[in-house]
Amino acid sequence: MKDHDLANLRILDAISHEVALDAAERGPMTPELRADVKAIGDAVRARIAEQRRRDLASEVLRPPAAAVARPSILAMTRDALVARLAQLRAMHPDAILAHRDFAVMTDTDLRTALEDAELALAQPAD
Repeated sequence: MKDHDLANLRILDAISHEVALDAAERGPMTPELRADVKAIGDAVRARIAEQRRRDLASEVLRPPAAAVARPSILAMTRDALVARLAQLRAMHPDAILAHRDFAVMTDTDLRTALEDAELALAQPAD
């Protein structure tokens, strides 16, 4: 784990601690406060995941996605890649994907995973 990952986790821990202290002082959490806490946590986790994707992309040497993915997959946005992978997972619940947490995957890895999944599903069953 990198120093900035640890710093981000410390920040998230500090925010959670402050929310817990505030809740203890004010009594039970309201639905509005729960929603605020969830939104803050979601935003922090999204930023951490984005940073992790950037770190992974710069650390790992691999062929560009263009070398392994068809043009229709290369043209897809990140959201479209995640949506298609989720759709395939829902359509084929017995299929096994190496990664289940798409939020931390780089766009290149998402494209490669989708290409692999599409190829595997196109193969005739034995």
